[in-house]
Amino acid sequence: MRLGLAVFFLLVACGPSSRRSMKAPAHVMTYEDACGLQAYFDERRSASLAPPKADDEIVATNEKGQTIGEGTYRLRDPLARRRFAKLLRDEYSGIDPKLIKSVESGDTEVRVHVRWWDTGPVRRLRPDSDTIVVEASVGSVELPPNMCVSDLLFGDKVYEMRARYLRHEVDMATDKPPAP
Repeated sequence: MRLGLAVFFLLVACGPSSRRSMKAPAHVMTYEDACGLQAYFDERRSASLAPPKADDEIVATNEKGQTIGEGTYRLRDPLARRRFAKLLRDEYSGIDPKLIKSVESGDTEVRVHVRWWDTGPVRRLRPDSDTIVVEASVGSVELPPNMCVSDLLFGDKVYEMRARYLRHEVDMATDKPPAP
């Protein structure tokens, strides 16, 4: 009985955990499409859907001259909510299934609060950031940072560039003239 109670409290105290480390180089993860987001961004581009919009955002410059910030970003369209729910299932453990179902449904907007920094032309989650906060109709959850959340929120330009690069590589391999 005591062991079962101890395990229960340990699981509750630990909360959700990420299956992916923030130590992996972001550019490698994006190039390899480790998060499986290329098809998502291709579909967004073909449907002319805008990237997630900031409800509020704070931007500053740190002592190294780097642009940093934090904000709450809204996932409005069904495609973004479905893909984010899949990301939560694939990349995290310990999230209440009701919250994931709420994210996936069209009943409400989903808000994601993150801290980020600019790494060249791309925003990435700050590796020193402690949490990502996800709010949906059934409540909210604090999650550890995960590079896939970063790419989902801010990856529209880098995945468009990745798609162009891969098309160019295919064209070169098949002796086709390069596409614009």
